[in-house]
Amino acid sequence: MSLLQKTKNLILHVAVLVRACIVSADRRRLRGLVGVLHKAADAYRKMGLPALALVAEGPPHEVTNGDALAQALAQADALAAVLRVAPFRYCMRRAILRYHLLRAAGRAAVLVIGVERTASATGLDGHAWVEVDGLPFREEDDRPLKLTVVYRHPGAEPTSLHS
Repeated sequence: MSLLQKTKNLILHVAVLVRACIVSADRRRLRGLVGVLHKAADAYRKMGLPALALVAEGPPHEVTNGDALAQALAQADALAAVLRVAPFRYCMRRAILRYHLLRAAGRAAVLVIGVERTASATGLDGHAWVEVDGLPFREEDDRPLKLTVVYRHPGAEPTSLHS
């Protein structure tokens, strides 16, 4: 992604968040989502991925459907893009918030983490996303389909990595 596109995306995210701060219900939702991210980070540090997923799962701050859900997801994506919460990268923050909102709306969302081999120092790169009806939800490309899934919640964890 070019620097110009990254700048445009950042401006769009900030605009979504500024608009959300004007409406009291949206401000409450944003505070709740910030809380979900921080609780998920604490749970992950203390007990690992299963605890993170359970924290992200509920209880919901607000059950939303239709247009309200679409607006909440846009706000969550914007928040994930601008709020840094260690130890999570952007994709994990976005996946946690999407998972939380979709589950709160009664959708059968699945939190998924996958890895691929790379030429980097660690030899691996990871990505987190949400699946609905067995397909990646609102991913910009087909990257999740190329990764080896190492964690899925809810669902069975893989027993081995592909070579």
